Amino acid sequence: MTHPERPTVIAARAVLDALVEVYALARQGEDTEMLTALWTVIDAANSTLACAKEDAEAEELHKKYYVMIEVAKKYYRALDAADTTTPEKVDKLADELEVLIEPFSDHPAFVAFLQMKRCAAGVVRESEKND
Repeated sequence: MTHPERPTVIAARAVLDALVEVYALARQGEDTEMLTALWTVIDAANSTLACAKEDAEAEELHKKYYVMIEVAKKYYRALDAADTTTPEKVDKLADELEVLIEPFSDHPAFVAFLQMKRCAAGVVRESEKND
């Protein structure tokens, strides 16, 4: 999933690109002190860019975990209000709960935990009773 870059990432990349150009010019003149100083600044800019990207990734992960918590709450509320009087109602609720957790297939422990809670609450399809 590609996300638009944050302004800090764009700015850091622009500074880095400019520094690389200046470094190339200084290299042509073989100014050793200038090259060393520029290399230090380029390295710092690279580190800043990496940190900005990590911050953006951490923010995305935080958002996903927040959504997971909200889904878990909704899942628990649905289990608390579960009507398991007929197999059809159990199947319908189990299907609805599966749809809730479907976007989190990349977090198998989260999915398995909620599925175990569903079974413990008695929302078990007939086809699952033999498993």
